[in-house]
Amino acid sequence: MANELGLKIKWENGVNFKMTSKLDAEEVKTVVEADENGHIAETWPHLENVCTAFFFSKMAEIGAAMKAE
Repeated sequence: MANELGLKIKWENGVNFKMTSKLDAEEVKTVVEADENGHIAETWPHLENVCTAFFFSKMAEIGAAMKAE
């Protein structure tokens, strides 16, 4: 059975940042969302860590599922 994971990253400088995911027929889920409130230098490392951790977690799940078959 084929699966598809869609990741969408949307940002507007000075306004906001958002990352969403959608697996197969599931609803779109927000991974992280933040308004740009002038503190991007302080908040960006945390946003980046959330996105990176999510991506690597999904890659590990995909790898485990493929190895199991």
